Amino acid sequence: MNRIVQYLAPALVAICAFTTAADARDRLHIVGSSTVYPYTNAVADQFAEHGKFPRPAVESTGTGGGFERFCVGSGIDTPDITGASRPMKRVEWERCRANGVWPISEVPIGYDGLTLAISSFSPDDLQLTRKDLYDALAATVPVDGELKANPYRSWSDIRPELPDVPISVIGPPSTSGTRDSFVELALHAGCRHYAALTGLEASDPAKWLEVCSTVRTDGAYIEAGEDDEAIVADIEKAPHTLGIMGYGYLFEHDETLKAVPIEDVEPDFTTIAMLSPARSSSI
Repeated sequence: MNRIVQYLAPALVAICAFTTAADARDRLHIVGSSTVYPYTNAVADQFAEHGKFPRPAVESTGTGGGFERFCVGSGIDTPDITGASRPMKRVEWERCRANGVWPISEVPIGYDGLTLAISSFSPDDLQLTRKDLYDALAATVPVDGELKANPYRSWSDIRPELPDVPISVIGPPSTSGTRDSFVELALHAGCRHYAALTGLEASDPAKWLEVCSTVRTDGAYIEAGEDDEAIVADIEKAPHTLGIMGYGYLFEHDETLKAVPIEDVEPDFTTIAMLSPARSSSI
């Protein structure tokens, strides 16, 4: 049967490879992105309602973890479908092919919006830009013309009109496709606001990628596990902490969470539908 990879990141996709592993089991086995997980569960429920087949087993492993397990081989112990919040990387395609997981088909399923949210009860009025996000979360930033370890501790250190509260953002780990998308759409975009770093991108792309992709590890960014509901729970009880998540989680918790506008854009179905085809998002 075909094996599938589905991704959402801001796009939803699926990838397939020929195998008979699922035929030896009584149900499909699906792994992958925690951001895609609620959608996968909803589809699994609908699939089971028809009564012809058992409900698929669904695990939230993160995009990177899902690809790793998917590409191990085509045996009975490997998943049939993996969800992803980004497309497959070349190295992952090559690993799949080397292990006999081939041919693979990647199937777009839908679009999501990468969202920053804060507790509805937070007193903070955060109106951020992508440059603010880079300044807040990058490990190194330009200071007086030189790259230095990030010195910013409060949002007001970045811009005086921002709240004078500590920078605190909880988000997915480095294995997450949602994290990859955040780095690309927020940090890379914010990095390009610095002329010196734009020049570095042209002269030394590898160094630019390192500078503009590395997230600080001094406590301002709190790395969560592959569980977006845990991120929601943490920011609901921490009024000065922002959370990075797919729009679906904000939508499901709209009574306790509110969106943080990025460059005057708030996530909703309309803005996501307008921006997603270009692989953009609410930020």
